[in-house]
Amino acid sequence: MNPDVPPDDALLYLRRRFGNYDVKEFLNEGYFGLVFQAVDFRTGISVAMKFLKLNHDRVILAEFDNENELLYKLRRKSHVVDWIAHGEGTVPLVSQPHERTVDIRAPYIVMELAEGCLEELVVHRERLSWDARLRLFRGVVLGVHQMHLNKIVHRDLKSSNCLVLRVDRQPTAKVSDLGRSRDLLIPARQSAIEYLAGQGDYRFAPPELLWMQGVDKAVVWQLADLYGLGSILYELATGQGITAIALGSGLDRIAEVKNLPPRARKARYESQTSDLRLRYEDAFDKFRAELPQGIANYATQLVRQLCDPDPARRLPKIVGRPVRVQDGLDWLIRRVDILAKMNKHASQ
Repeated sequence: MNPDVPPDDALLYLRRRFGNYDVKEFLNEGYFGLVFQAVDFRTGISVAMKFLKLNHDRVILAEFDNENELLYKLRRKSHVVDWIAHGEGTVPLVSQPHERTVDIRAPYIVMELAEGCLEELVVHRERLSWDARLRLFRGVVLGVHQMHLNKIVHRDLKSSNCLVLRVDRQPTAKVSDLGRSRDLLIPARQSAIEYLAGQGDYRFAPPELLWMQGVDKAVVWQLADLYGLGSILYELATGQGITAIALGSGLDRIAEVKNLPPRARKARYESQTSDLRLRYEDAFDKFRAELPQGIANYATQLVRQLCDPDPARRLPKIVGRPVRVQDGLDWLIRRVDILAKMNKHASQ
């Protein structure tokens, strides 16, 4: 989790006190923040502190504030990284050309400290049993389930946005990095046109967003999150997101349609759905090849459903009736539990 060389800005925060916290060690750099290990000097408990980057713009500031608000709303949920505090300090910055020291605002969020990131385990997945992988995946599913029940969608699911902690001595994954998430109970803060292609990582984005079919409706984002969960399971097997394997460069796909009128984009996407499904089959074959034989068919069927190019087909039918997306992900948690039991039985 520790980069060899922290960015220069990180040195401004190290060994300084902000509120009740002494910053000890640089951990990671994200899109809009710098993350440190810190210690609450009152209790001696280690925490994570995320500071807003100094060179931020309006969009980055909005995402930082959004993450703070959503983590606060989701505090004490078992599988979303826990919010502890929020505050603001200052850091000294030497201004040019007069070389005067100026105090710069340093907003921060305090969260529970993780042992690492799920992406790091994906890189070394050969060291993980499938029992461990499915346990970690279940944690991510449960975190998204808790978000959806609280009318929040993530919109940028991937292994690098999940943290790994120990709960009852067992490693478990929690959902994190909520800067691009959306509270469905409040009006959108950005125009609809800004979300035609979403704002997440296009290597992991659902195909409908690469054809610029994003609409600011709850069901659209909830079904996109289902795709993201399928992609995380795909990562745990192959080390890569399924979109990059099946479709190549997401930016190239967007470039092909961005100048078309909305109706033409929609018509092109709908006309290519069958072809896309065939392209995904090649990706599913790669997934299946990485799985133990005892769970290969069931797990591939699950990923095929979650990552279907037609968003409406990502939900199952139970007793002939489709599950409602607003009811949460109990059905998916049960399927992960079935996978875990199948794997345990096959390995005995």
